[in-house]
Amino acid sequence: MSNDKWFCSKCGTQNSGNFCSECGALKKTDDPVTCTCGFVVTGNFCTNCGAPRPQLQSSVNKGDRPLTDTAPAIGWTCSRCGKENQTGEFCDECGEKIKKVELFSCSSYQTCNPPKYESATVYEFSDAELVCVIFNDGKSKYKLLPKDIADTALNIIKEYGIDKWKDYENINNPMMGGSVSVMYRDGDKMVGSTMDHMGSAVSGAYWKLMLLFNGN
Repeated sequence: MSNDKWFCSKCGTQNSGNFCSECGALKKTDDPVTCTCGFVVTGNFCTNCGAPRPQLQSSVNKGDRPLTDTAPAIGWTCSRCGKENQTGEFCDECGEKIKKVELFSCSSYQTCNPPKYESATVYEFSDAELVCVIFNDGKSKYKLLPKDIADTALNIIKEYGIDKWKDYENINNPMMGGSVSVMYRDGDKMVGSTMDHMGSAVSGAYWKLMLLFNGN
């Protein structure tokens, strides 16, 4: 067994053998390398900016944790080459921009020291499931959700009147110390509001939606 540590390109687990201890994937011969945009590249292209894989750099040390956590094997299939489990903005095999449909987005930003940002973004995934990307404390977590959770989320949107966002879009009461937003898909575009315009209604919808999407 090799003592060299490596990170699985499918699930992100750190390993020292020839197979991933978490998902069983075979070790890739190439070590992860850092793209100029700061993301760790395990395929032929960067999943963040689409740039081709850079040459191996001495600054990427075996055993060091990547700059960004690799998400679990939940993601989209590339429409160009068919590579599955794509979680970035670009395919790590051929560089094609990944197409995905956003359904809901909730985010909160606090101007504390250091600033705190968290969000949950829900996308279409399959006939029976949605995929939710949860971001908190600089880390992303992917999870599958039943498709009917979208109906519950829309009921929360209506409960707090976020579907009446247009009536408040010209109201401006800036929130001190940060921002909170709730967005949802209406036809072919994302619409919604922020606490700057709808105050506590957005705050209430945000916390209820975050609990729904992030609940176990």
